[in-house]
Amino acid sequence: MTPGSETGTGPTWRAGRAVVPVQLTTPVYVVAAPPRTPRSRRGPIAVVLLFALFAMCCIGGATLAFMVNTSRPSSALGPALPGLNTPVKDGRFEFVVASVSCGHASVSRAFVSRSAQGQFCLVALSVRNVGTKSQTFADAFQKANAPTGDSYAADTTAGLLANTDGANVWTLINPGNKVSGTIVFDIPAAGTISTVELHDSALSHGVIVNIA
Repeated sequence: MTPGSETGTGPTWRAGRAVVPVQLTTPVYVVAAPPRTPRSRRGPIAVVLLFALFAMCCIGGATLAFMVNTSRPSSALGPALPGLNTPVKDGRFEFVVASVSCGHASVSRAFVSRSAQGQFCLVALSVRNVGTKSQTFADAFQKANAPTGDSYAADTTAGLLANTDGANVWTLINPGNKVSGTIVFDIPAAGTISTVELHDSALSHGVIVNIA
């Protein structure tokens, strides 16, 4: 090879020196991906907590409804149900059912009247507070039962017309005091009631009085 020649792949000779060719490579830059930001868990946790709260409310409401609707009132006088004009006790209240009158198409007071969907049954009774603290009586806590097992709620609007002073609709009774009035039930036109179920509160055990 002639000195000074630049051809070939081996070292070249220039001015008596061997020149080693240097290969230049294109630099490669590696761009690292940005660190992944941890996904916030507050959203899913909040959804789970809200669902749990909703479920607890539903369970609590269902439990309360079960307690109210499935409580089995007891007789105050043993196996035989007490009847009319017999004092019976539930909680702080002593009840005496004086009479029951059915077959009323309407109830009225002055110029205001309310017609029954079927027929009105008027239950006249007295309520005495035999406890040591005041207690509110409400007709909404009371029920009338048919021989077939059907249960009827009180008609509070009709009760307001049947009671001139509002007694036995919503009344606060202090210890030792007594009120008398009428609870009104709207039952089917061809129906009858055999017992009334009386409570001193929405969650009380209750007592059944035979009116048949």
